[in-house]
Amino acid sequence: MKQTLFTILISITIVSCSTKYKMTNNDIVGKYQVEYNVVHPSCDTIPDIKVKELIELKENQTFLFSGQHTSDLYEFPSNDTSSGVWKRKGNKIILNSTHKIEDGGYKIIQSKLTNSDSITIKVVKNDSVLVGLELGIWYSGTYTVSDKYITNENGIVKIPKIEVDSMYIGSEYFSIIYYPNKVDYYEIEVTFPGWNYIYITNWVLTYKKKKHYFWCEYDKRKFIKLNNFQ
Repeated sequence: MKQTLFTILISITIVSCSTKYKMTNNDIVGKYQVEYNVVHPSCDTIPDIKVKELIELKENQTFLFSGQHTSDLYEFPSNDTSSGVWKRKGNKIILNSTHKIEDGGYKIIQSKLTNSDSITIKVVKNDSVLVGLELGIWYSGTYTVSDKYITNENGIVKIPKIEVDSMYIGSEYFSIIYYPNKVDYYEIEVTFPGWNYIYITNWVLTYKKKKHYFWCEYDKRKFIKLNNFQ
């Protein structure tokens, strides 16, 4: 009798272990949202900032992130965005944005010496030319910005050559240093995604299966699945 009872208990244990729930990627695909207020730590007269953040995990293991900040201080809400890839390790996911802050925001596609009487810069972004970009130049202790240095309908700006050892040319997206008789034509691709882009590097979120939310341990944010959002 004892042996039979022992055999039954062992069988139940084996069945229980073999049928234990195993989380898959499909279990966590969906949209998750968190809402919270940010209070100024030292001034009661400054209104709270209301924050609403959304993470969408897609089946192809990419994600979209959006964050909206509203306050009586703002005439319009500010919006943050990001996108990238996610991977799962057990009940945790790790998110990384497509753009990296170390990328620098631009790359020089082409540079050459044409021996023309001006410095030519062509700027492209997202497979099209960047029109209306303002550039400034700095040389011999003088910084100059004028209407002459704005990219035209072809994304091109021409800056007259002057007799200097070097010239700094900058914009909100990039900066280069021009040296006479070396390079006077640049084609630059802007990869900077925008000032509201959030760079995400190895962001770890822990999934709570029974409650259907992701938990951010370092700041206690709780992203609740939208169909469970109250």
